[in-house]
Amino acid sequence: LRPTATFAKARLRLVLEGTRCNRSALGAVVTATVGTRTLRWHVKGSSSYLSSSELPLTLGLGAADSAKVTVQWPGGISEELGTLKTDQEYRVREGLGLMATTPLSTGMLQQAAHGR
Repeated sequence: LRPTATFAKARLRLVLEGTRCNRSALGAVVTATVGTRTLRWHVKGSSSYLSSSELPLTLGLGAADSAKVTVQWPGGISEELGTLKTDQEYRVREGLGLMATTPLSTGMLQQAAHGR
């Protein structure tokens, strides 16, 4: 069996860095509004015994081409990032907002779709 599905779903990736709270932004909550839907992601260090989680958040947004994004930092500060385009990686620093943007590569997704 070979997977033949294509991965054309929109996503964006956030790399958060705390300045007043912890540097890894553990405990931060990211809210993305797409149309009438509101979605939430949490930055966490692990989810079970002897496990770890990737600290950058990858937000799956379906067919959307952008999302309005807000970060609630662990120290209580809420920071609106505005409307962000999909298929980008955003580096965000607490209190300073967006620091850098990089296009996301589709190479890994295409390789997974073709069993390589």
